[in-house]
Amino acid sequence: MHIRKDGQESHREDGEVGCGCMKVSRTALERIAPPWFAFDYSRDGCDVTACDCGYFCRKARAAGFHPVKAGAIGHVVPVVVIPPDDKDDSCRMKFLPDLTVD
Repeated sequence: MHIRKDGQESHREDGEVGCGCMKVSRTALERIAPPWFAFDYSRDGCDVTACDCGYFCRKARAAGFHPVKAGAIGHVVPVVVIPPDDKDDSCRMKFLPDLTVD
């Protein structure tokens, strides 16, 4: 699984494999028709409806490969951990570029 910059699992909602940090064999790339990555757009071409991760995964499945999440990967970055407001809450994280002074 790939952890996004907001600290959440990439593609947790749709179950796709996030391509931010992926390993793919040369054999697979040779059998998947290029382009390997592209965004899906709305009919009028003005809005991105799906990222290039889903595009790649669909093309891989069509070529007979089935991408799977096989571990966790993320980035080591400085964060500020904010304690919970009450005992039933959990800690929150703020990435330094997103930190604002109230």
